[in-house]
Formats: sequence, C-alpha cells, structure tokens
Amino acid sequence: MTNVRLIAIRVGLAALALVALWGVWRFTAERWSLLVDRVYTARMLVIRSTPFGWNGTYLQFEDAIPGLVGLKGFNFVLGPRAGTVPGDDRPIPAFAAEAGDKTSLVFESSLLGWPAPFTLAGTYLSGAPTTWMRHLYYRLSWRKASGAQLAMVWRCEQGWERINGWHNLGIDELIRVEITPAPQ
Repeated sequence: MTNVRLIAIRVGLAALALVALWGVWRFTAERWSLLVDRVYTARMLVIRSTPFGWNGTYLQFEDAIPGLVGLKGFNFVLGPRAGTVPGDDRPIPAFAAEAGDKTSLVFESSLLGWPAPFTLAGTYLSGAPTTWMRHLYYRLSWRKASGAQLAMVWRCEQGWERINGWHNLGIDELIRVEITPAPQ
C-alpha cells in the first residue's frame, strides 16, 4: 500500500511540475524567443536584385536628395530613383543600386514560437483563431562601392492558424539602423 501511495505522490508532483512549467512557458515564451533570435534566426529568402522600394518611414527622408537616409550625423544615399513599387495606399519610391554597389534583402523567422494570447477576434464569426505567434525579420544591407554601408532591420509578428498557416499580423517595427561612412 505504501508503494502505491509513493507512486501516486510522485505522479502528482510530476504533473504539478509540468503544469507549472507550462505556465512559465505560456507567459515568458515570447521573451525566450527574442533571446534565441539574438543568436540565430531561420533564413527564409534572400533577394539580391534592385530596385528596392522604401517610403522613408522612421528615418529622415528628403525630397531635395532622393533616397537620402540620415542618422546621427551620417548620411547614406541609396541610389538613383528607379520608378515606384506598389504600396498599400499609394506607390512607394524605388531606388536602384549604382554600379559596384552590393545589396540584399533577407527574410528570416524566429526558431521559437509562442502560444498566442486568447482573444475574441478569432471566433466562429471572423474565422479560425490565431493559435501561435513568431517574429519575422527583414534585413536590408546596402554596401556602396566607396565602402559606405547601410544595415536596417525590421521586425513584425506572424500568427499561425490552421486554415491559412503563417500570416503577417502586425506592423513592421524598425529595430536597428546602422550607417557606416566610407573609409577616408
């Protein structure tokens, strides 16, 4: 009888530990995901051609010098105007790389996802609920022939639901900009 009681206590404690671990994961998983993202993200797609469209959001963007990016006293001119690309509400200016420039736009995703918070937005009236979330990263790298460099990183949230799979949920957030001037 004591062996059965001892086994029941151990099973109960193991179940309690699993529930506690699940609770900790439920409320801290996004932070763990961001921590893992600092070390590694899964590469999904690399685009090396231009022109790139950019509307200048969150940075200095002057009409006097099209494609001028300014940050902390450093300027970076993307390149000559190359028409426009379609945007959500209006066309977005596009810029092409000059001869000798190297550009790339890399799409990456988080390795770890986390359970989506419960909302009433995903009910039977509006479709399947989003059950998992992850981060999606856009990394723009532009190196001029002169040696000047621009690195920009945007992050947004993606949600997963059983009918449509992964889909973009949020607004892109610019999280890093680095401008390195050309060596003198």
